[in-house]
Amino acid sequence: MKQPLDTPPAPAAENPEELKRKLLEDAIQQSEKLAESALDMAKLFIAHGQKAIARRRLQEMIRTFERSKSTQEAKLLLKSL
Repeated sequence: MKQPLDTPPAPAAENPEELKRKLLEDAIQQSEKLAESALDMAKLFIAHGQKAIARRRLQEMIRTFERSKSTQEAKLLLKSL
């Protein structure tokens, strides 16, 4: 089956190691975004006086995303509650 002229050619097969690296980087980025969202949600609970809920959310976030960049901030915030 011929491709239409305006369709770009399919990319060449990638090196399996390069593909693994890209997938890992994507997964790490997604994890960081989720951790940031969890931290933001906890901050909203604090702002609305829901410290108990914020505390639980922060504890869960720290357990789930222990290697995230946001975890250090979450730990400090948890200690302040």
